[in-house]
Amino acid sequence: MAPTVVIVEDDATIASSISSYLKKLGIEVLVTQRTEEARSWLKEHRIKLMIVDCLLPGESGVDFVQSIRKQFPAPVMDVILMSGIFVEPHFMKESIRATQAVAFLKKPFDLEELKTSLGSFQQLGKGPSPRKALYSVYNNPNMTAREYRRVVELLEDLHGFDLPFIYLFLQSSRISGHLNIISPDDRVSGITFSSGFIVHVDLEDSKTHLGKLLIESGFILPDDLESVLSMKSSKRIGERLIQSQMLSPHGFEIVLANQMSIRLSRTILDETLRVNFVASEVELTKPRVDETILLKFVHDWIASKVTVDWLRAHFTPWGNSILVKGPHFRLNHPAFSSQLLVNSPTLIEEALNTTSLNELLEKSEIPEETLLKSIHFLICAGVIVMREKPQERSLADQQKHIKNVQQQFHGKNQLEIYDLMVRMTTASEQNPMQVFNEFMLLLGRPPTDKVLAQVYGEIKKQAENTYETVRTGSHLKLKDELAKQEIENKIKSSNLFEQAKGHLNKASFGQALKILERVHKLDPKFDKVPIYLIWAKLGNAENAPNRGQVLKEVEADMLSVAPEDKFDALFHYVTGLYQKAKGDTQQARKNFEKAAAMDGSFLPARREMAVLAASNKPKQDIFNQDLKTLVGSLFQRKK
Repeated sequence: MAPTVVIVEDDATIASSISSYLKKLGIEVLVTQRTEEARSWLKEHRIKLMIVDCLLPGESGVDFVQSIRKQFPAPVMDVILMSGIFVEPHFMKESIRATQAVAFLKKPFDLEELKTSLGSFQQLGKGPSPRKALYSVYNNPNMTAREYRRVVELLEDLHGFDLPFIYLFLQSSRISGHLNIISPDDRVSGITFSSGFIVHVDLEDSKTHLGKLLIESGFILPDDLESVLSMKSSKRIGERLIQSQMLSPHGFEIVLANQMSIRLSRTILDETLRVNFVASEVELTKPRVDETILLKFVHDWIASKVTVDWLRAHFTPWGNSILVKGPHFRLNHPAFSSQLLVNSPTLIEEALNTTSLNELLEKSEIPEETLLKSIHFLICAGVIVMREKPQERSLADQQKHIKNVQQQFHGKNQLEIYDLMVRMTTASEQNPMQVFNEFMLLLGRPPTDKVLAQVYGEIKKQAENTYETVRTGSHLKLKDELAKQEIENKIKSSNLFEQAKGHLNKASFGQALKILERVHKLDPKFDKVPIYLIWAKLGNAENAPNRGQVLKEVEADMLSVAPEDKFDALFHYVTGLYQKAKGDTQQARKNFEKAAAMDGSFLPARREMAVLAASNKPKQDIFNQDLKTLVGSLFQRKK
């Protein structure tokens, strides 16, 4: 549904003039002189801008805007005030402050003055929503750099899982500038691009302080760091270490690159974000993330971080689209050799030979999670694109679409359903009416088929109940209850996790596995649980009859480990266990040694090194030993 501009003006000539001008810009317009009618339109339409006269019959324009601001705050809807009588500077200033208006126009005004005040709203009626335009960008190979930049500049709210697409898109467009990412608690992160490279990641994160990473990577010792930090110098820590010959320039670049990759990965969060992009000239510096490296990162983020629930909701509006070759499609594209695609070798052929995305999801034998993640990865890389069908949905397509929504709603509480409705639409979660209206547009017309019409009615009823609950604020109590439950789950998970670690250290792998599975169910985001689950599975399967099947499961589980968790001793240790289970003792030893070097107190790694060392010693034949050696060895055993 295209956003609409409402004009509230009692002068028919002025209203008609503004309306005609906006319609020429491709903007949908509604005109009224009554504030009550404007209020009713707020319930029925996606209003993004109101142009309001200050002197109206029965109610002042300023009072009217103030009365609707609680439900439609400034981030949701802009307001332009206008007046030909109340034009004193003090009144104008106070009116803008009271209504949070973006502009105040003194009548009579030139329409070009209105155009300046409209800003980004000049594009309101021209094409899809900003987020949908983002995912359609590869459908137009002839876009200019300015148009690429415009796609990002028009974005409002988006999800942390949208960032992999944005990063690859900005890199492939060769735009230079700064992408600012604002979290719900107003933390700001910054990603700097220089002509197709990421050259800087600004993120407040104590876990990626340079000194800590240098120690963990084995480049310096804690004493070296303390010694350098005690120096009186204006130089940065890396320069001091290199100058003191405690660190090589090459080693320093490696750690800086690791720091950048970890910080970049930490921006991919399961939460709503705001972004803005500022284009500027940026120097190309080192270290930097090029297209090959970023593609690998994006693959790992989608495999380990992006949830299947988010992907289902994300693809719902595109269910009737066909998948076609994108601008970056080529048979030797590195995306095809990634682990996700190796695990689903028939995907690309299936994708390009189905009539819709919903048909692919229904008929493919590839597991749903692998299928959705693989498709999303290829779309992010521009290898394939989604192209909407111009015609209306057939009954078969409508059936797939409605059943898809039904499955996503199944078993969800009203908070979860509202979250799904927000993700499926492009509406702001702060505007329940807008969310509901756009969801109903997405759901489509009621079907003629009686059975399907009943399912449609049930979904509509759930959406209506959810809207009413959120609109009246009744959901806040449920939100508080769920927050308390989440805290209780975290405490319970933490206690269980400590028990599981104790069982792992005692080699009680079966017990550890059961407890860790409970932890993962209680709190799927619990830190490093996927790695500990792999450890328990490998230990439990050591002498199991289904060992081969477990190793296949573990190979898939390795994809679920977040990239930032691959830089510590635990991951290298578990990787060593996996390699040892496959019979690759040489690589296993290297990973155990790396784990021990990164954390000298990590005893399991040292234990495995000792086991491998002992297994490589040649067995002694007591019948061919001389008497002195034989007697000596017997006394040593007795001790």
